[in-house]
Amino acid sequence: MMACAVVSLALLSGGRLLNRKNLRGSLDRRTSAAAAVWVMGALGLWAVWALSGGALVLYTGGMTDASDTLRRVALIGLGAHAVALVVGLLYIRLAFHKGRDNPFTARLTDVVVGVVGLVLAFPIVYLIGTAAYSLASRIAAARGAEAPDIMGHTTLQALTATDTTTWHWLVILDVVLLAPLIEEIVYRGFLQTGLVRLMRSPLLGIALTSVIFSLMHAGSVPVYTLATLFAVSIGFGVVFERTGRIGAPIVMHAAFNALNLWIAMR
Repeated sequence: MMACAVVSLALLSGGRLLNRKNLRGSLDRRTSAAAAVWVMGALGLWAVWALSGGALVLYTGGMTDASDTLRRVALIGLGAHAVALVVGLLYIRLAFHKGRDNPFTARLTDVVVGVVGLVLAFPIVYLIGTAAYSLASRIAAARGAEAPDIMGHTTLQALTATDTTTWHWLVILDVVLLAPLIEEIVYRGFLQTGLVRLMRSPLLGIALTSVIFSLMHAGSVPVYTLATLFAVSIGFGVVFERTGRIGAPIVMHAAFNALNLWIAMR
């Protein structure tokens, strides 16, 4: 895996994918809306996402049996993501007139770009994740505590702890399709676009977006996995800046989630 990571870095550098001028070039193809408008779009969708999720948490609060765990995860995840996605798409539809250049577009070639992007990024992300887990395990051992759970995400834990049911497949649908869609619209489409414009630097905008992206997952994953989320978010951000379209990072995100599901459930 170390060799794969070195090859990936060489290809990224040799192909100038991380070149600052190349990243900045994608900004010229975007709408000239103020940075604050983009950031407010992200905050607005966050609010819808959080409120709908909170309402569903209250609605499913009576599902306390162990057998209801996956059902509750499915209802909360699918419901919150679906509501936020509908609101987001309506906002995009109203905010961007037909034919106006904007990042909320996709092409068939984005499938290839997203998959290739993940192939290049995954060895690096894997090594960072492995190093973070090793460090967390050493710290736990020094404190006399148990090693952290290698099954990072609570959703993965719920999926692997139950038998296959309809709710099982609905959770997978949410993880592989709906979550990447709304998260990329919020974090890359709105937030990263606003931060890049605000900071006048694609690299700083990508980095700050990735910090926020990883921290927003803190409640559902162990601390050590934040390094992995930060690293993969950098990959999503670079692909978004290079293409100027939301399609490629959505595909990359979906493929990353699907790969994690396959690893966890095999």
